[in-house]
Amino acid sequence: MKRFLPVVLLLGSASAVAQLHQYKATEIPRAGENIAQPCDYQASFPAGHRAVKAPWVTYDRGPDITRYYSDPDVLAFAKRNDVAMVLAIQCPASQPETGEKGEMDMNPKHGLGRSLFSALNTLGTESGHRELRDAKLIVLGFSGTGAYFGHFVAYAPDRVVAAILTNPGQADPENVDKITLDEKAVAVPELIIVGGRDTVGGTVKPYNFYKRYHAQGAPWVYLVQNNIPHCCIIDTKSFILDWLQQVIVVRRPDPNEPLSPNEFEYRVVWLNSTVRGCLLRPLGAAFVECLRRAH
Repeated sequence: MKRFLPVVLLLGSASAVAQLHQYKATEIPRAGENIAQPCDYQASFPAGHRAVKAPWVTYDRGPDITRYYSDPDVLAFAKRNDVAMVLAIQCPASQPETGEKGEMDMNPKHGLGRSLFSALNTLGTESGHRELRDAKLIVLGFSGTGAYFGHFVAYAPDRVVAAILTNPGQADPENVDKITLDEKAVAVPELIIVGGRDTVGGTVKPYNFYKRYHAQGAPWVYLVQNNIPHCCIIDTKSFILDWLQQVIVVRRPDPNEPLSPNEFEYRVVWLNSTVRGCLLRPLGAAFVECLRRAH
């Protein structure tokens, strides 16, 4: 059973107020899924009626990460690249692995993966963007949902254009270093961002995850924000958008075509070497400009 509601989203910017139609859908859990309540989703289409090449999905894991859904720079990026914006609302587990009331089950096999794909189908039908049903996703997660989207790559590698895991961490057995990837999943580009002073997600387990699969040829980037605790992912926005633009150019997401990781492998080796050269600069405008000049 699904519920659907179209609304209007008002987004303010320095120059004007942009008005986007927003669609909402609610997915009812199925028997056997570790989901305590109906899950809510919302979507907007910055490119209007043009066909969506990829939906960018994130969870409302706090105000910092949620800003990506409505940030003017992100929306401008989405409009240029025919990307839909999708915000999934925290959906608690019936029996959280952590024992923390209200926490999600970070294994997509336990219900949230199916729920997301079903919601995309509903949102696509109601908005007229039926291509959402088969679209490949950009996924962005913070903290526990950073670990979740790492598991999501393992769950559905053919449906992921790129994964951005920020300050990823969760209690075992769903922590990021417990993720097992097959050959298809290893080929999915990932950007892993951690805080140098993060005492929640830490740096060791995300780095061990990166190191294990980078050795197998994974086209990944591991980035540390110096002196940053478990927060402040919006500060990496410019870098994320630059990196993601490269991924889109090379992977060419299309709901009707498979993604091609082989071509991307060479380009990401080149991008990684560029990142290493630019890491001598502080993260920020100078870092991004260094990356742009190298491009």
